[in-house]
Amino acid sequence: MRALIGGIALSLMVATTMFAETANDRPSAVIIPLKDIWACEMAGTRDVRELEPNNFGEAVRNLSSEEKALRLHGSLTTQIQQSLRFDRKKLAGPCFAVVGTGKEALKRAYEVLVEKKEPLRSFRSGDQLSVVFYSYQFGSAVQLQSVALRGNTIEIQYAFIPHRTLNITTHFALIPVGKLPQGAIDVHIQQVPHERPANANELTDHAIITHVICDSCKFSITKN
Repeated sequence: MRALIGGIALSLMVATTMFAETANDRPSAVIIPLKDIWACEMAGTRDVRELEPNNFGEAVRNLSSEEKALRLHGSLTTQIQQSLRFDRKKLAGPCFAVVGTGKEALKRAYEVLVEKKEPLRSFRSGDQLSVVFYSYQFGSAVQLQSVALRGNTIEIQYAFIPHRTLNITTHFALIPVGKLPQGAIDVHIQQVPHERPANANELTDHAIITHVICDSCKFSITKN
Protein backbone atom coordinates (compact mmCIF):
# COMPACT_ATOMS: atom_id res chain seq x y z
CA MET A 1 0.00 0.00 0.00
CA ARG A 2 2.80 2.40 0.92
CA ALA A 3 4.49 1.59 -2.39
CA LEU A 4 1.24 2.33 -4.24
CA ILE A 5 0.74 5.65 -2.43
CA GLY A 6 4.37 6.56 -3.01
CA GLY A 7 4.00 5.80 -6.72
CA ILE A 8 0.89 7.95 -7.01
CA ALA A 9 2.60 10.81 -5.18
CA LEU A 10 5.63 10.54 -7.47
CA SER A 11 3.40 10.57 -10.56
CA LEU A 12 1.56 13.66 -9.32
CA MET A 13 4.86 15.39 -8.59
CA VAL A 14 6.19 14.60 -12.08
CA ALA A 15 2.93 15.80 -13.71
CA THR A 16 2.98 19.02 -11.67
CA THR A 17 6.61 19.63 -12.60
CA MET A 18 5.90 19.05 -16.30
CA PHE A 19 2.93 21.43 -16.17
CA ALA A 20 5.02 24.10 -14.44
CA GLU A 21 7.80 23.71 -16.99
CA THR A 22 5.32 23.97 -19.86
CA ALA A 23 3.75 27.10 -18.36
CA ASN A 24 7.17 28.63 -17.69
CA ASP A 25 8.39 27.81 -21.21
CA ARG A 26 5.51 29.75 -22.78
CA PRO A 27 6.63 33.28 -23.68
CA SER A 28 5.07 36.04 -21.62
CA ALA A 29 2.54 38.20 -23.42
CA VAL A 30 2.99 41.83 -24.39
CA ILE A 31 -0.45 43.43 -24.53
CA ILE A 32 -1.19 46.06 -27.18
CA PRO A 33 -3.84 48.38 -25.67
CA LEU A 34 -6.87 49.06 -27.83
CA LYS A 35 -6.24 52.80 -27.37
CA ASP A 36 -3.01 52.41 -29.40
CA ILE A 37 -4.82 50.85 -32.37
CA TRP A 38 -6.18 52.93 -35.26
CA ALA A 39 -9.53 51.47 -36.31
CA CYS A 40 -12.78 52.12 -38.09
CA GLU A 41 -15.81 52.09 -35.77
CA MET A 42 -14.34 49.91 -33.03
CA ALA A 43 -14.98 50.82 -29.40
CA GLY A 44 -11.95 51.73 -27.33
CA THR A 45 -9.65 52.31 -30.33
CA ARG A 46 -8.37 55.48 -32.00
CA ASP A 47 -10.61 56.76 -34.79
CA VAL A 48 -8.76 56.10 -38.05
CA ARG A 49 -10.46 59.13 -39.63
CA GLU A 50 -8.20 61.35 -37.54
CA LEU A 51 -5.36 60.27 -39.85
CA GLU A 52 -7.12 62.18 -42.67
CA PRO A 53 -7.92 65.58 -41.11
CA ASN A 54 -8.57 67.17 -44.52
CA ASN A 55 -11.37 64.71 -45.26
CA PHE A 56 -13.29 64.69 -41.96
CA GLY A 57 -14.17 66.85 -38.97
CA GLU A 58 -13.46 70.57 -38.68
CA ALA A 59 -11.78 70.81 -42.08
CA VAL A 60 -15.05 70.05 -43.90
CA ARG A 61 -17.58 71.46 -41.45
CA ASN A 62 -18.19 74.69 -43.36
CA LEU A 63 -17.84 73.31 -46.88
CA SER A 64 -20.70 72.82 -49.31
CA SER A 65 -22.47 69.46 -49.38
CA GLU A 66 -20.89 68.73 -52.75
CA GLU A 67 -17.36 69.44 -51.50
CA LYS A 68 -17.98 67.41 -48.34
CA ALA A 69 -19.09 64.46 -50.45
CA LEU A 70 -16.01 64.74 -52.66
CA ARG A 71 -13.65 64.73 -49.69
CA LEU A 72 -15.53 61.92 -47.98
CA HIS A 73 -15.47 59.64 -51.00
CA GLY A 74 -11.88 60.59 -51.78
CA SER A 75 -10.58 59.48 -48.39
CA LEU A 76 -8.57 56.29 -47.99
CA THR A 77 -10.79 55.24 -45.09
CA THR A 78 -14.00 55.49 -47.11
CA GLN A 79 -12.53 53.66 -50.08
CA ILE A 80 -11.32 50.84 -47.84
CA GLN A 81 -14.81 50.57 -46.34
CA GLN A 82 -16.31 50.43 -49.83
CA SER A 83 -13.92 47.64 -50.79
CA LEU A 84 -15.27 45.53 -47.91
CA ARG A 85 -18.68 44.88 -49.41
CA PHE A 86 -19.96 41.39 -48.61
CA ASP A 87 -19.70 38.86 -51.43
CA ARG A 88 -21.15 35.42 -50.72
CA LYS A 89 -19.02 34.01 -53.54
CA LYS A 90 -15.74 35.21 -52.04
CA LEU A 91 -13.98 34.33 -48.81
CA ALA A 92 -12.71 37.20 -46.71
CA GLY A 93 -9.04 36.24 -47.16
CA PRO A 94 -6.20 36.49 -44.64
CA CYS A 95 -5.10 39.42 -42.52
CA PHE A 96 -1.73 40.90 -43.51
CA ALA A 97 1.15 43.01 -42.27
CA VAL A 98 2.37 46.33 -43.65
CA VAL A 99 5.39 48.52 -43.02
CA GLY A 100 4.72 51.59 -40.93
CA THR A 101 2.15 52.83 -38.45
CA GLY A 102 -0.62 55.42 -38.54
CA LYS A 103 -1.03 57.20 -41.88
CA GLU A 104 1.69 55.13 -43.56
CA ALA A 105 -0.03 51.91 -42.52
CA LEU A 106 -3.36 53.30 -43.77
CA LYS A 107 -1.86 54.00 -47.20
CA ARG A 108 -0.39 50.50 -47.44
CA ALA A 109 -3.64 48.89 -46.30
CA TYR A 110 -5.38 50.87 -49.04
CA GLU A 111 -2.95 49.48 -51.62
CA VAL A 112 -3.85 45.91 -50.66
CA LEU A 113 -7.59 46.20 -50.01
CA VAL A 114 -8.52 48.74 -52.69
CA GLU A 115 -5.79 48.53 -55.33
CA LYS A 116 -5.52 44.74 -54.85
CA LYS A 117 -1.75 44.64 -54.50
CA GLU A 118 -0.27 41.46 -53.06
CA PRO A 119 0.64 41.96 -49.41
CA LEU A 120 4.29 41.48 -48.48
CA ARG A 121 5.14 38.18 -46.80
CA SER A 122 8.65 39.09 -45.68
CA PHE A 123 9.97 42.06 -43.74
CA ARG A 124 13.29 43.21 -42.25
CA SER A 125 13.97 42.97 -38.54
CA GLY A 126 14.26 46.76 -38.26
CA ASP A 127 10.86 47.49 -39.82
CA GLN A 128 8.10 49.03 -37.72
CA LEU A 129 5.05 46.96 -38.67
CA SER A 130 1.28 47.05 -38.37
CA VAL A 131 -1.09 44.12 -38.82
CA VAL A 132 -4.27 44.89 -40.77
CA PHE A 133 -7.42 43.22 -39.40
CA TYR A 134 -10.68 43.70 -41.33
CA SER A 135 -14.26 42.51 -41.66
CA TYR A 136 -16.76 42.65 -44.50
CA GLN A 137 -20.29 44.08 -44.40
CA PHE A 138 -22.37 42.36 -41.77
CA GLY A 139 -25.41 42.86 -39.57
CA SER A 140 -23.38 42.69 -36.35
CA ALA A 141 -20.53 44.96 -35.38
CA VAL A 142 -17.08 43.40 -35.20
CA GLN A 143 -15.06 44.67 -32.25
CA LEU A 144 -11.50 43.92 -31.21
CA GLN A 145 -11.33 42.55 -27.66
CA SER A 146 -7.58 42.09 -27.16
CA VAL A 147 -4.26 41.90 -28.99
CA ALA A 148 -1.18 40.23 -27.51
CA LEU A 149 2.35 39.54 -28.73
CA ARG A 150 3.74 36.26 -27.44
CA GLY A 151 7.18 35.47 -28.86
CA ASN A 152 6.70 34.94 -32.60
CA THR A 153 2.92 34.80 -32.29
CA ILE A 154 0.38 37.63 -32.50
CA GLU A 155 -2.97 36.80 -30.90
CA ILE A 156 -5.98 38.85 -32.02
CA GLN A 157 -9.36 38.30 -30.36
CA TYR A 158 -12.60 39.80 -31.62
CA ALA A 159 -16.32 39.53 -30.85
CA PHE A 160 -19.55 40.01 -32.78
CA ILE A 161 -21.87 42.58 -31.19
CA PRO A 162 -25.44 42.75 -32.60
CA HIS A 163 -26.62 46.13 -33.83
CA ARG A 164 -29.70 47.55 -32.19
CA THR A 165 -30.94 48.51 -35.65
CA LEU A 166 -30.84 46.85 -39.06
CA ASN A 167 -27.54 48.56 -39.90
CA ILE A 168 -24.75 46.72 -41.67
CA THR A 169 -21.19 47.85 -41.05
CA THR A 170 -17.62 47.24 -42.12
CA HIS A 171 -14.59 47.46 -39.86
CA PHE A 172 -10.83 47.46 -40.10
CA ALA A 173 -7.94 48.05 -37.73
CA LEU A 174 -4.27 49.01 -38.05
CA ILE A 175 -2.58 47.21 -35.17
CA PRO A 176 0.95 48.49 -34.40
CA VAL A 177 3.19 45.53 -33.53
CA GLY A 178 6.55 47.32 -33.74
CA LYS A 179 9.80 45.52 -34.57
CA LEU A 180 9.37 41.77 -34.44
CA PRO A 181 11.95 38.99 -33.83
CA GLN A 182 13.48 37.17 -36.76
CA GLY A 183 11.79 34.04 -38.04
CA ALA A 184 8.27 33.00 -38.94
CA ILE A 185 5.47 35.08 -37.41
CA ASP A 186 2.05 33.52 -36.85
CA VAL A 187 -1.01 35.75 -36.52
CA HIS A 188 -3.88 33.92 -34.85
CA ILE A 189 -7.38 35.40 -35.10
CA GLN A 190 -9.97 34.07 -32.68
CA GLN A 191 -13.62 34.86 -31.98
CA VAL A 192 -14.50 35.19 -28.30
CA PRO A 193 -17.90 35.51 -26.60
CA HIS A 194 -19.24 38.93 -25.76
CA GLU A 195 -21.95 39.99 -23.34
CA ARG A 196 -25.11 40.45 -25.34
CA PRO A 197 -28.91 40.52 -24.94
CA ALA A 198 -30.37 37.19 -23.88
CA ASN A 199 -32.25 36.85 -27.18
CA ALA A 200 -29.12 37.38 -29.32
CA ASN A 201 -27.47 34.23 -30.62
CA GLU A 202 -23.72 33.74 -30.84
CA LEU A 203 -22.55 33.56 -34.45
CA THR A 204 -20.92 30.15 -34.83
CA ASP A 205 -21.63 29.35 -38.49
CA HIS A 206 -18.12 28.85 -39.88
CA ALA A 207 -19.35 29.22 -43.47
CA ILE A 208 -20.59 32.75 -42.68
CA ILE A 209 -17.60 33.73 -40.55
CA THR A 210 -15.12 32.89 -43.33
CA HIS A 211 -16.94 35.35 -45.61
CA VAL A 212 -16.99 38.12 -43.00
CA ILE A 213 -13.80 37.97 -40.91
CA CYS A 214 -10.26 37.96 -42.27
CA ASP A 215 -8.39 34.74 -41.55
CA SER A 216 -5.15 34.13 -39.65
CA CYS A 217 -1.91 34.66 -41.57
CA LYS A 218 1.83 34.08 -41.55
CA PHE A 219 4.78 36.20 -42.60
CA SER A 220 8.51 36.22 -41.90
CA ILE A 221 11.11 38.58 -40.47
CA THR A 222 14.59 38.46 -41.97
CA LYS A 223 17.89 39.98 -40.87
CA ASN A 224 18.53 43.61 -41.88
